[in-house]
Amino acid sequence: MATAPHLEFERDIVELQGQIDKLLDLADRKGIDVSDELTVLRDKLHMLKEQTYDNLRPIEQVQVARHPRRPYTLDYVDRVFTDWIELHG
Repeated sequence: MATAPHLEFERDIVELQGQIDKLLDLADRKGIDVSDELTVLRDKLHMLKEQTYDNLRPIEQVQVARHPRRPYTLDYVDRVFTDWIELHG
């Protein structure tokens, strides 16, 4: 799995998401039920995201706004409209 660029304050979130991905992969390979563990980890991930993004410093807010993986206007346009043509000049 290719890792997306992440910011310094997102390190814990990325690590926890990695644990979830490893657990899912292990469950697929071994054929075991890990739904209870997944529920706990996903709840923890949700709480960690809320806590992290609710308490961003101003510079971290700027980093999120300028993140290279943030969608651009054309990304939204492609998903909203089916027959859209960009006109120039």
